[in-house]
Amino acid sequence: MQIEIKGRPPEESIYSLEIKREWEEKVRYHCPPSIDQDLLKKIEEVALRSYQALECRDVSRVDIRVGEDNTPYFLEINPLPGLSPAYGDLVIIARSIGWDYDRLVKTIFHHALKRYGWME
Repeated sequence: MQIEIKGRPPEESIYSLEIKREWEEKVRYHCPPSIDQDLLKKIEEVALRSYQALECRDVSRVDIRVGEDNTPYFLEINPLPGLSPAYGDLVIIARSIGWDYDRLVKTIFHHALKRYGWME
């Protein structure tokens, strides 16, 4: 998902808690991102390598910022991202691919069960 802060150029955009609280007025989400497919592939590679290197499990949110040189840079990873049914990046992404909240939570839960060998 690409996050655009309305009314601000990308170099001045910070996806802060204040912005997130008023996301309906201040944020435009692009899911899938409206970017070149080669850049998207690079971003996905950085996100997956970061997830694996930090030994995350089940679900995480990886934050990446693309530099002026079109290089994706890892910012941070949140191994316990918010799952509020009304807002939250994962919930917004799930909705964009046609998943409802129940499907998102059940999918995360099933991955955890499989990891512990409690489900095939």
